Amino acid sequence: MEYDIIEYKGKKYPIAIIPNVFSNEGNVVIGTSSLNCVLFDEEKGYPDKEAEYLDEQIYAFMDEEYFNLSLDDFISVTKRYID
Repeated sequence: MEYDIIEYKGKKYPIAIIPNVFSNEGNVVIGTSSLNCVLFDEEKGYPDKEAEYLDEQIYAFMDEEYFNLSLDDFISVTKRYID
């Protein structure tokens, strides 16, 4: 599994880039729940255009605890979590 970092407002958040197990085409970006919380507020929406742009690049968000799993386990959890 490939990990990368998204930086928003001076803070770094891990993201995972995995094969698209839903359409089997290309890759998808999975972000952390903490990143989701700073990018979008249920009552106020996006705090700025950068947050909206970043959110649109991310397929789904998952709890940080899953980002320590092996690729196979991460994909398995992703399928259950998102399906």
